Amino acid sequence: MFMKISKNVFVLSLVLGFISCSKSVKEPNVCFGVECKKQSKNIEEFIPVYAEQVKKYNIIAAKLWPNNSMINKISIVTNMDKTKAWKVGFDGTFKTIDIKELKKYPDVIGYDTEFHPFENVDGESGIVLVINEKALIDINHFKKYPYLGTYDLFITYAHEGFHIFEQPSWAIDQNAINNQDRINNFENINARKVRMSIANQLLNAFKFPNERDKYILKALATYDYYANNFKEEYRKIDYFEKIEGTACYFEIVSCLQVSYDGINSKDDVNKAYQALSHKINITDYIGAGSETYIIGGISGLLLDWISEDPDQWKKAIMKNGNLSPIKILREKYKTRIKPKDFVIKLDTDLDEKVNGILKEHAKAKAKLSPKSLETIEKIKKEMKEKLSPKEYREFLENIEGN
Repeated sequence: MFMKISKNVFVLSLVLGFISCSKSVKEPNVCFGVECKKQSKNIEEFIPVYAEQVKKYNIIAAKLWPNNSMINKISIVTNMDKTKAWKVGFDGTFKTIDIKELKKYPDVIGYDTEFHPFENVDGESGIVLVINEKALIDINHFKKYPYLGTYDLFITYAHEGFHIFEQPSWAIDQNAINNQDRINNFENINARKVRMSIANQLLNAFKFPNERDKYILKALATYDYYANNFKEEYRKIDYFEKIEGTACYFEIVSCLQVSYDGINSKDDVNKAYQALSHKINITDYIGAGSETYIIGGISGLLLDWISEDPDQWKKAIMKNGNLSPIKILREKYKTRIKPKDFVIKLDTDLDEKVNGILKEHAKAKAKLSPKSLETIEKIKKEMKEKLSPKEYREFLENIEGN
């Protein structure tokens, strides 16, 4: 979830080595973001914070998604050096465990945001999670998540847990599965700017709530433009529009309700996201695959906003393999979409940010030799053929992040 250029280079190199969300709102009145939270100074201080987040989550989990299967899952937490370990119960209890006990669970390599699910270990199911102790005390690492406001371990628990325990029972379009390719396609500058425009218009619907529908319609017209003009890329990421878009939505609504007091309903979440929308930096999600997170996440929040019964769109997405949050949003507005309303020109500030980020990605890629890049692509191709779609997605998330 947490893509950073330096991390990508490190983790890709690691793979090769193995081969050779402050603003106040009314009702609720909340201050959002890292500056509004007391930050932990070390892992020992953080574990109780995380345990409380897990406890609050499991109290409300049943209402977050229809028949939610991501519930009552424990965490085994360790640091990157594997010198410390904790067991965190779904009820918020926690205790240190002997590092030797880690042998009962999936093996940990020891990199940032690493996770491994397990089932029926001593009768319990959950996720092994890795804490980056340096990132824990660096708010720049997690300030991109103002809807949580703390170090982001809980996001891994909620987001990846949703993938692992909830989504496997859903209907998924077979063509989308066959065509899936977790590309970021940084080289296609025009596609990146069009997708950034879609995300920006969706976010504007929250920034300017009195003009909500205007911005939604612009976003949807731009989405149609993208689908028609970048068909190959669209085909490759269609699977992730559904899978990652819903997981991002789920992490946002989960985080807001476990991290901030007074946010207990869809209306509370809606008002909260309006308030913190100015803190969301959509360029944190640039890249074809990564953009599916922010576009799907915001689309889901908008569906909650416009729906009398939000469970209906969620049930539809589980039953219909071809649906994603933005596709359902499009269906609801289809009679009002005007093709000429697409927006592909970014405002100056956003355009400069996108250009700068894409240049940095190009520099990072240039540091890898052609042989290394070829080997990486070969590994990914081989793993895609060997693994199930679920296993392949988890493999890519572990080596690429986000």
